[in-house]
Amino acid sequence: MPTLMLSRQSLAKQVSSATFARGMEVYLSQKVLDCTLSHASQSEWNIEGRVQGSGREVYDTSVTLEMSAAGKVEFFSGSCTCPVGYDCKHSVALALKAAYKSSASSNTPAKNTKTPEPSERLSAQELDELKQAQLKMYREAKAAREAAQADQQVSQWLDLFGANVADPAQAEAD
Repeated sequence: MPTLMLSRQSLAKQVSSATFARGMEVYLSQKVLDCTLSHASQSEWNIEGRVQGSGREVYDTSVTLEMSAAGKVEFFSGSCTCPVGYDCKHSVALALKAAYKSSASSNTPAKNTKTPEPSERLSAQELDELKQAQLKMYREAKAAREAAQADQQVSQWLDLFGANVADPAQAEAD
């Protein structure tokens, strides 16, 4: 069976940077429980698997990839039973696991050769990109949290003036 050669950079371009970063975290945390890879055509791959969610949930996930001969992802479509439903972090993690599993099975290491962990195979640039994506994700989450807190404070302040705050347009009509 041919080997699935996958460019992480081209996969990252298929989803948001936050989704790719979370997918990489899921993959590196070894939450892909099983993975079946099938070669559908010269350029198309189908991947089926189960991925552990954040809690006890296990999601059925499938991915279709169209690849160039050089390993560039030309098309990515992920389907998952998680609340997001498609092109989620679970589908990214499944694609990464399938690529690793495919290359690992085609390159059987010598007896005394240790197979490097996924985190050891990342280049310095890829680790930096992952860290930057995580930092961006945390900043966006912090900003959203602060905006929600500000909205709540405004609502509490308005509640001090009574349950029914008059609409300024309605007040002018009276």
